[in-house]
Amino acid sequence: MPTFEYVLILLSAVFIANLISRLLPALSVSVILIILGACISFLPLGITVELEPGLFFVLFIAPLIFNAGMLLDMKVFWALKGPILNMAFLLVIVSIIAIAGFLHILAPDLPLVAAFALIAALGPTDDVAIISVSERVPIPAKLMNLIKGESIINDASGIVSFQLAMLAAVSGVFSPLYAAERLLIAGIGGISAGLVFIYLKFLLVKWIRRLGMENVTLHILLELLTPFMVYMIAETVGVSGVLAVFAAGAAHSFRRKKLNPETATLHVASKSIWSVLSFTLEGVVYLILGIQLPRILRTIGGSSDSTNILELILYVIALTMAFAVMRFVWFYLTTRAKTCADDEAPVNKARNAMIFALAGARGAVTMASVLSIPVILSSGEIFPQRDLLILLATGIILCSLLISNYLLPLVVGRPEESSKTETENQACIEILNNVISDLAPSITKENRIAAGIVLHQYRSRIKALQDKIGGNKFDKHKEQQLRRQCWEWEQQHTITLLENNEDYQSIAPHYLEVLNKTSTNGLRKPSLLQTIKRFAMHLHQSSRKGIHLRRGSTNKMHNSFIKLREENVLFILQQLKLLQEHDNSKEVRKIHQEYEIFYSFMQSRNAMTDRQHATDHQDGILLETAASAFQIERDNIQIMFETGRISREKAKELRNNIALLETELS
Repeated sequence: MPTFEYVLILLSAVFIANLISRLLPALSVSVILIILGACISFLPLGITVELEPGLFFVLFIAPLIFNAGMLLDMKVFWALKGPILNMAFLLVIVSIIAIAGFLHILAPDLPLVAAFALIAALGPTDDVAIISVSERVPIPAKLMNLIKGESIINDASGIVSFQLAMLAAVSGVFSPLYAAERLLIAGIGGISAGLVFIYLKFLLVKWIRRLGMENVTLHILLELLTPFMVYMIAETVGVSGVLAVFAAGAAHSFRRKKLNPETATLHVASKSIWSVLSFTLEGVVYLILGIQLPRILRTIGGSSDSTNILELILYVIALTMAFAVMRFVWFYLTTRAKTCADDEAPVNKARNAMIFALAGARGAVTMASVLSIPVILSSGEIFPQRDLLILLATGIILCSLLISNYLLPLVVGRPEESSKTETENQACIEILNNVISDLAPSITKENRIAAGIVLHQYRSRIKALQDKIGGNKFDKHKEQQLRRQCWEWEQQHTITLLENNEDYQSIAPHYLEVLNKTSTNGLRKPSLLQTIKRFAMHLHQSSRKGIHLRRGSTNKMHNSFIKLREENVLFILQQLKLLQEHDNSKEVRKIHQEYEIFYSFMQSRNAMTDRQHATDHQDGILLETAASAFQIERDNIQIMFETGRISREKAKELRNNIALLETELS
């Protein structure tokens, strides 16, 4: 069959699998893809899939590892760097040595180097399944961050270990000293190569922007080419292409977070494209496995010298348990209890270790590594027990997915809320917050006004839901202290502007006076109407006291007052954001949300004059921004339904509400 038709069939199968998984959220998309692949193999299409190991790594591993690097949250990683590196490197190495030896004892006919290759390929964990579970059951936040960080970094460590094991299998010689030396050189060289390449890429992008080529398509194409070029260049110079790609992805992600209006659209487009690309590549990997699976099973069953099906099942169960036990023991012995303890919902160390042990699902990176094992070695010999390795990897992946999806929720326990309505309302609040988070990076100078209006509406809906469920039990004393702190920040910032900015020389003293009068015992909620009203009264009283104002100066001072107010609110928002890095309590979030709503309102109000000159244009932008927000909301509703956070009836109700809002805007 022509290559084009073959690729078209694979992409269609990925689409069908995605559709089925949305209709049946409890069924893992990985399992669906394997089944579809097996079904394709029975069709009279003459499809055979044999890719060279090098091509397989470039085509699948390089972009997947690059995307994993871009998903690395540097702030979370730095906070848990010790435990994450411990689990992502030391645990992987110890597991390879211990479990590969265990497998060799179980199956003496399996060469030790082949056992090492299999266990190394099983080193990378997949955080997709655990993230799905975390949306249904309350996994402690710090523990969840550790699991996600481990999953991202052990992709690189596991694959590098797999490549070393494959090198030993191909050469027939294994030396621990040589392996350690090779790992050190390849590791340091790979990371350095990735960082150098991404630095050169940034210089190229900077030069392109200087030429005025702020074209999203151009930058996205360059970004898509990056992992393939980095991998091939690194492998050519003799260092680890996997670590080079991972380092490039991590550096690329760190750079991408420095957003500005010019790169906001690029960031949104990049995020969407990489999401589609990674899902498609992972899907194709599982389909290729499904296509090969019937042939492998026939080979296993038809050979008297091969492992029978019962032994295969026992091996899969034993290895899955071995991985779980290793994760439990390693976590319990090497991690302090306080490392992953959640202050709001403390969990004992043994339970944390059990959650960590059951959260070790394997996924597409493991499958891609195993499928890259060559059928025939360079010496002309057949790779020993290749089909058995693929079947063992498949069985362990399926078992680990079942454990993460069905057994882990039983260990974690269901949420404490007994009311289904309250749980769904909390999910609705999360949906609206996700819309705000996803929409914020797309704000530019052109759509800032419209985005401010839309975000204000979403924040108002969040506040209404919070009031409805009555979940706002705050520490009043802490809230008052925080409001006092905000008042002091505003006072200090006004004094700073008075001393350093000539534009505010005339208004700042009056503003400070109004600020003191507006405060009630030092505590104040941000109220635009109240402060403007008090300022107008202040101007009137000043006139009566003999402070003569020129004609038109009152309006000028009024505008300066509003501008100064906006400067102060922005300053307070920055301070609150810094505060949230180490104190993300409900009180801080509440005050932060109040100031964000207030700032959005100010932006909308200040832009009214400009809108009068370009009403049609701005209304069009408003409709476009609202449409984007509604689509993000629909996507999040579907995710909440698939993960069991909301019922089918609730999802239908929320979609109907969006339809009504769209009708009002049209």
